[in-house]
Amino acid sequence: MGVQVCTLGTAEADRWRETLQRCGTYDVYHLPEYHLLAEEQQDARAVLFVCETQSVIMAMPMLLREIEGLASMDISGYRDVTSVYGYPGPVSTVQHPSDDVTLCFASSLQSYLESERAVAAFSRLHPFFDQEPYLRDLGGQVQEVGATVVIDLSLPAEAQRRQYRSNHKRDIKKARREGVTCVHDEDCNYLHPFVEMYHETMRRTGASEYYFFDRTYFARLLELLGDYVHLFVAIKEGVVLSGALFTLCNSIIQYHLGGTDSRYLSLAPSKLIFDSVRLWGTEIGARIFHLGGGVRSRQDSLFRFKAGFSKLRYRFRIWKMVVDPEAYSQLVEQKRAWNEATGVEVTEDSYFPAYRCPTRPVS
Repeated sequence: MGVQVCTLGTAEADRWRETLQRCGTYDVYHLPEYHLLAEEQQDARAVLFVCETQSVIMAMPMLLREIEGLASMDISGYRDVTSVYGYPGPVSTVQHPSDDVTLCFASSLQSYLESERAVAAFSRLHPFFDQEPYLRDLGGQVQEVGATVVIDLSLPAEAQRRQYRSNHKRDIKKARREGVTCVHDEDCNYLHPFVEMYHETMRRTGASEYYFFDRTYFARLLELLGDYVHLFVAIKEGVVLSGALFTLCNSIIQYHLGGTDSRYLSLAPSKLIFDSVRLWGTEIGARIFHLGGGVRSRQDSLFRFKAGFSKLRYRFRIWKMVVDPEAYSQLVEQKRAWNEATGVEVTEDSYFPAYRCPTRPVS
């Protein structure tokens, strides 16, 4: 059985995109441009691992990060693997690959991870793509972590709206009555006030440091992804009240990031934005509007807000794997000792990889 294996970096964007196009089923989170942005933001190296056998392609995008220097750990030359923010995961030219193909993919990827001295590997998976069959012969675990909210844009617009919670319908009507309008800001003229509102919203909601994307991130996101990204803003009398970024790829609209000026929360301008994007997506023939879930997939206030727009749910899963158990145990023990010596504790017991778990002062 002939096997061809290669890894493509973001400098090989044309070949990366060509591979995705041959697979057919992919989203914005698989694109080389989105991975280039992650490289710049996270000090990581992005690759698309590609395995071809029996005329079947299987590919996995990933970010490789150095471990050396993390919390004074003295284990050098090791890396770990994570995924970009969003919903990536493996793609393939076939939906149901044979056992021979998945075994070949698993063996090839395992060898690659070992050659890179990867200790652990983690990836978020895409809620709309059945990616578990691609991972069935690879070590590790696929774990369901929560539900996400989806609007089916193939339904008539009024059928979509009938799924809205009554208070969402009422608030959208009120916003329009008060003179709030939603603008598809194709030239991103309102990017600056949007970024200000986004940062204010992250501070107001007590978001973790991870979500405080700087101005460079937003500028590069728009520069690199171009027509894949769309800014919508709610405006009243020339004042921007709320804004949100959405991606569009292969007829899938994804809510990316949003924020609202706290002075105008009573007008619920973000609800008007979601409703307007829903109508826009229906008009252009998009299939799915994915609102996402709660913070870290919890059933929190953010999830409940999104759930008011649709009764349709998809399951969000992650894949995690310990590649080198001995090195992993050593790192976990070193991080435990470092936490104890510096008077901090982990924020959650289930975090993976455990040695990268955020910490807080011991209460």
